[in-house]
Amino acid sequence: MQLMARPTLFYAVVVILTLVGQSDAVNAQLAWAHVGIKIVHSLWHVLVNTIPVRFGLFVLSTLRLFALSLQLVMATLL
Repeated sequence: MQLMARPTLFYAVVVILTLVGQSDAVNAQLAWAHVGIKIVHSLWHVLVNTIPVRFGLFVLSTLRLFALSLQLVMATLL
């Protein structure tokens, strides 16, 4: 489920932010941080797989995606 829902949400948020002209440095950094943390999360899952660290990485990436989503809401409502 997570492999389908979150990337789809991420792609939609990033594309819409770009279309409404909100592709600034902050949003780019949030997006790249999300991607980087997801890569580390995947590598950790495959190579080490300790749950507390994996969960921490999951939460960090989720917070970045949440921040991007908030940026999108603010950009479309204001």
